[in-house]
Amino acid sequence: MTLLAGNFRLTDWLLAVFTLALVVVAVYQYLLVRRQDEHFTHTERAWLLANLEWGAGAGKVLVNDSRVGGSIVSTTFVRLTLSCHNEGRSPAWIHLIRAGVVIAEKVTGEDAPTNSELKPCGRMEPIGAGKTATHPLELSCSGKQKAGEILRIHVRVRYHDVFQIKRMLIAKYVVDLNHDLYTEDDFLETYQNI
Repeated sequence: MTLLAGNFRLTDWLLAVFTLALVVVAVYQYLLVRRQDEHFTHTERAWLLANLEWGAGAGKVLVNDSRVGGSIVSTTFVRLTLSCHNEGRSPAWIHLIRAGVVIAEKVTGEDAPTNSELKPCGRMEPIGAGKTATHPLELSCSGKQKAGEILRIHVRVRYHDVFQIKRMLIAKYVVDLNHDLYTEDDFLETYQNI
């Protein structure tokens, strides 16, 4: 019995519909498995949080004036401690910490430093889930902070977790003339128009 024109029989039509239904089910199952895998990776990964505090020892911000030729050159030194806390469920392996400090008149999002402007500051031991590790940072820049200027500190932490996905954590801080240390966001909320 021929239901459709040509050589296409009802059994051929049913077989095509059944095959198409199998393909749709297979694609749907693939998408479900992929979504579960992404969810598992997302929930089980390492989640690092960074915090900067003043480092141990005397002096938070030190200025060194030296004579070069006939002029005096100033260099500003900042001594900090970087602490990284792993809020995730797997360890984090920190490959590289890069950081830098610059003297600026205000905070703008457009002038983030490039990797070449940040100096390598070493690495940290692996951080287990729920653990914290610290690392000293000694940063310097040319010049001396004047009235109305701030020190902008930028830290980048490159790490991976058990899934071998390379990740980067960025911490941005500001030091005012009184040597108070703020996150960049807190500084902008406190001093909107600086």
